[in-house]
Amino acid sequence: DKFHLRMLDFDTKNPLPIPIITHTEVVNATSVKIYWECSKSANVSVDGFYISYMSASTAGDYMKATVDGENTREYVITHLQPDTIYDIKLQSFNSKFASDFSPIMKARTGTNQSSMTTTHSPIVAA
Repeated sequence: DKFHLRMLDFDTKNPLPIPIITHTEVVNATSVKIYWECSKSANVSVDGFYISYMSASTAGDYMKATVDGENTREYVITHLQPDTIYDIKLQSFNSKFASDFSPIMKARTGTNQSSMTTTHSPIVAA
């Protein structure tokens, strides 16, 4: 039997928290607002979130948006197709790593006839 010494990476033992999308809402025919939760970890800092999204009816690569700020919990995804279902998932990230993906949440954009006004900038929770 051989004895092997190995170093444990501190960040491996303390992975980044995985955000969870709590709900979505239609903003208009080409935008969807998403809301999420993300638990804080005492030993690992979060710099922001990656939002990955794609049409649920087509194969292809996810489009990605980057949201800066550990305390941001909502975002409006714009430039989408009207009356289309999208698969949306999140990751938290810092300068070294990205977390595992959240479970996928489906969201549908509105039709050209429906419209709702809302803010288009991220809101940082206090």
